[in-house]
Amino acid sequence: MELLKENWIRLAYGSISACIVWIAYRFHMEVLADREAFDRLSYIGGIATFIGLLITVSEVLHAISISKGIRAEARALLAEARKIDRAALLSECLLLIDRVNDDLIDNRRSTALQCVQQARRSFLRAMPPSAGSDALCRELSELEAHLQGAIRSNDRQARLSKRVLTEIQEHSLKVKQSFEHLISGRSEPHVS
Repeated sequence: MELLKENWIRLAYGSISACIVWIAYRFHMEVLADREAFDRLSYIGGIATFIGLLITVSEVLHAISISKGIRAEARALLAEARKIDRAALLSECLLLIDRVNDDLIDNRRSTALQCVQQARRSFLRAMPPSAGSDALCRELSELEAHLQGAIRSNDRQARLSKRVLTEIQEHSLKVKQSFEHLISGRSEPHVS
């Protein structure tokens, strides 16, 4: 039933065409025998051909117009999907930075470093290169460097000194604030 609804025009002009062919075949001798009837039929056929051409060209232009509209709608949907993907990646980055502090408290420096590295990769996938993304990327790199320094310390089992731990946590909170401002769309506060 759905097929009939979608193709009723094709079925209609197919049926009409079949009727016209049958009529043309049925009366071809009468038309060809009378010169005036043949000329009149040729004239009507020429007009019908011109109308058919006009309809065909108009339908092609209409189809092009519709496809442009569909393309514009698809682009809008793709842009919306990219926004959602970007928001998901930035939220993931925020969660990873939160996890860094937990890992540092539990003395899991390697895991904290992996979280920062994953956050940086997710951030680079989410954000196109720009001045704002370069600054946050630098902050992530600095945090990563602090964590690598903590991992390279002589005694990996020993707890980090309070000064080093506080420094790394402050830096991770600064990165977290940058992510929060980026997600909320607000500009970052100018704090020295």
